[in-house]
Order: sequence, then C-alpha cells, then structure tokens
Amino acid sequence: FGGGSDRFGGSHDGPADLGGSERFGPAFGMDRDHDRGDRGDRGFGKGSRGKGGGKRSERTELDDLLEEALADGDGPLKTADFDFAARRFLTELRSRDKAEGNSRFQEALDMVLKYTSQKDRLSVRKWPAYVYTLLQKFDPTLMEEMRERDAERRREKGGGGFGGPRGEPRERKLSD
Repeated sequence: FGGGSDRFGGSHDGPADLGGSERFGPAFGMDRDHDRGDRGDRGFGKGSRGKGGGKRSERTELDDLLEEALADGDGPLKTADFDFAARRFLTELRSRDKAEGNSRFQEALDMVLKYTSQKDRLSVRKWPAYVYTLLQKFDPTLMEEMRERDAERRREKGGGGFGGPRGEPRERKLSD
C-alpha cells in the first residue's frame, strides 16, 4: 500500500466518496451541480406529511404561556420538551381551570419547572418523556380520565391494531 492514493488515482485525505451525494442528493433537496443546505424549491403546503400532519406552524396561547414560564426560569427545559401528549394534558387542565375557576394549569407548570430546574440537560435522556411523566404524577386521575376517553373513542371508531380485543383477529366475512 502506501503512496497516499487509491487505485483510481484519488487521494486518501478525506473520507471515501461513494457517490452518495450525486446519487441521493435530489432525495435530500440537493441538486447535482450545487450542494446547498436548504431544501430547494420544495413547497410547504399541505401535502402528504404522514399521519401526524407534520409540525404545527401556528402559535397557540399554550406556546406563549410555556415560553413565558420558561423565560422566567434558568432551568434546562425547552418548549420543545412539551410534546403532543404533554401539551394535550396542559390544555385539558387549562380548559378545566377556566370552567371551574382553578389554577391547576399553573400549579402543574410550576411543579414541572421545580423538578427540572435542578437537572442538567444531559442527565435526562428523553426530556419529553420526563415532562410527561411529571405531569402524570401531578394529576393521575385526570390522566386516567383522558386515557379512558381515548380508549372509548378508539372503540367507537373501530380502529386499533388487529381490531379485536387484546389483539384477537377480526372475523373475516366471506363474500358469496
């Protein structure tokens, strides 16, 4: 070996170019002549973004409240650590607060901030899961109500896995 070049006359200075950017570049928004980091002229309108529909672009009142609460503290928590489930739980708390005149939403947020403020960002592997767990512990009965309501909706809708209870397959209807 030796000599500092490969059998095709290229050098070994950097990683081997296997032609990936040329072959797969268009799939990742890069054109062949110019390797740019943006996504080209790909539109961001409503399209096939999968089951979840992609990221939300509109800001909500909850976003503002979370940002305001996180700006006051100097903990490791970020707004992105509040995933869909956590936001849904907080939204439910907030709507009940408005109806009943409580302040449980703020209490839940304060509790999450209290428990996360002393943590280092690297000490928690999955922040969204940790935040959700804290919220579950804040009000287990509300969490159970929401779970039961979701299960009821799934039963009414008829979806869910194999369709039968506990993974049992549905009866197949044979056509005559």
